[in-house]
Amino acid sequence: MIPRYKGTREYMLYMKEPGFGSQQYVWIYDVFKYHELMQHIEEGWAIHDEDKRMAALQRTTA
Repeated sequence: MIPRYKGTREYMLYMKEPGFGSQQYVWIYDVFKYHELMQHIEEGWAIHDEDKRMAALQRTTA
C-alpha cells in the first residue's frame, strides 16, 4: 500500500510482487474514474500526479 494514501478515499494500490505494471491491483477505490486508473497503471505507477489527484477530489467533493 502507498502509505501517504492510507485511510483516504483515493485508489489504494497494493503490489503483488516487486515491480509495477501488471503486478498492481486495486484494493479500494471511489474517487478516480476507471479509465483514469487504467491510464496510471499503463504508465507504470498510479496516483503519482498530484494535480490530477486534487482535481479528482474537487470533482467528487464539489
